[in-house]
Order: sequence, then C-alpha cells, then structure tokens
Amino acid sequence: TFLLYLLFIFTSCQSSHQRSFEQLESALISWYYKYHPTIATESNITSYNSQIEKYNMESIEEYKADINRFMIELSQIDETKLKVNNLVRYSVIDEFLFQKYNDLLNFESYTYSAEYQIRNLYDSLFFIIHNNDINMELKAQFCLSRLSSFLTSINNIQKKIVYYSKSDLEKSINIINAFEKMLNNLYLYINSDNITLDEIEDHVNKINKS
Repeated sequence: TFLLYLLFIFTSCQSSHQRSFEQLESALISWYYKYHPTIATESNITSYNSQIEKYNMESIEEYKADINRFMIELSQIDETKLKVNNLVRYSVIDEFLFQKYNDLLNFESYTYSAEYQIRNLYDSLFFIIHNNDINMELKAQFCLSRLSSFLTSINNIQKKIVYYSKSDLEKSINIINAFEKMLNNLYLYINSDNITLDEIEDHVNKINKS
C-alpha cells in the first residue's frame, strides 16, 4: 500500500509538471503572436489581422516584464519529470526566452535600426493583400485597421532613431521606397465600397506626408 501511495504521488507530480509546461507553452505561443501580429498573419492566424506591432516604450517595457515572467514560470517546472517530446520543447522554449532576455538586456540605442520595424509595416500589409484565403471585404477591413495605426508606429520608430550608419540608411531607404510603392498601389489589390476605399486613400495620403 505504501509503495502504491508513493507511485501515485510520483505519477501525480509528473502529471502536474506536464500540465504546467503545456499550459505555459500554450500561453507563450498566444503571447508571441499577440506581440507579433505580422508573423501571425504570415502564419495564417487571423486573430490579429487588425493589429500591428507596437513600438512605444510602454509596450517594450511590458514585453520585457512578460519575458521575465515566462522565465520564472519555466524555471519552476522540473524538466526531469517531463516526457521526452515535452523535454525537447522545454529546451527550445528555454533557449528562446534566454535569447530574448539577452537581446533586451544588451540593447543599446546606437545599435537600433529602423529597417526591421519599417519592413514589419510593409509585411503587415503584404501578407494581407496576397493571402488568397482572406476574402476581399475582410482584406479591405484588415488593411484599413492596420493603416489607421501606421502614423503612430512611424512616429514611435522615428523617436528611437538616435544613430544610423550608411548601411542602415541605405537599407531603410530601400524598404521605405518599396513601402511607398505598395501603399500607392493598394487600389490594385483591394476592392470595397467607396467609403472604405476613401478611408484607405486618406490614410495612405497621410502616411506619405509623414
């Protein structure tokens, strides 16, 4: 009876760690797509198609706090009690969080390049307009929602630029030119009612002037 009791405790403990890990993994995936809506769209996850990445300091600090929280929660799971397939995923998540933590810890303002953020804005529309699984009405609505946030994002990107090299400038100019070309040709990919199209055009004009 005592041995059966010990076996029950051991099995329960293992099950508890399995559940904790699986819940953490699910929460981390949802969190990642929430903060990276463009990647979510690329992966054909539609929940965040109306959103874009946030570059304001409040969101960055919240992102840092979340990384720390996930690292603490992961450290409380005993990996020796995980099944082999979960153990592999545990290692992947551990490495991912460690890398993100170090990237944030070692960030210096002079290493910041706007090219990546501008490319995200470009991709956030590109993955919408070239997704054949999204009907035209939704494409127009998703584009309109994302366009409405672009001016704020561009302003936040500009605020963080304190230094840029010649190569940074060249890369940024190249993606800006591609971005402007896509904005000015949106009418080739989007069809909707006149009110929606007028709103899209209005946002595009404001972005081009920024």
